[in-house]
Amino acid sequence: MLKEFEKESKLKIHLCTAELKNNFQFKERLKRHKILPFGKRTEEGLVVYFITNIKNRYILQKKLKFFIDKKKNRIILSEKAAKKLLEDGVKVERVEEFPTFDGVEVEREKV
Repeated sequence: MLKEFEKESKLKIHLCTAELKNNFQFKERLKRHKILPFGKRTEEGLVVYFITNIKNRYILQKKLKFFIDKKKNRIILSEKAAKKLLEDGVKVERVEEFPTFDGVEVEREKV
């Protein structure tokens, strides 16, 4: 029926499921959210952060670039700072999360 309509009207018709459309729109909305300093966006619209424990005062002594995320009680590191701390034996984690208000974590791994 659609092909017949396409031929008669000379219009191209594209159908997609509501689920496909919702997933695409969700990814596009995620890209519009602001992210915290030192975060890197993925193609899926998620954000990757390198973090360490808020009680880790060693980072302050090294004068490295970081951001204190009071909401989640953690220190977000620049990639360069994360590499330096790893060389010094400090625990650093890579976190992938949604850039939304609640920042739901999708993945967390020790680096």
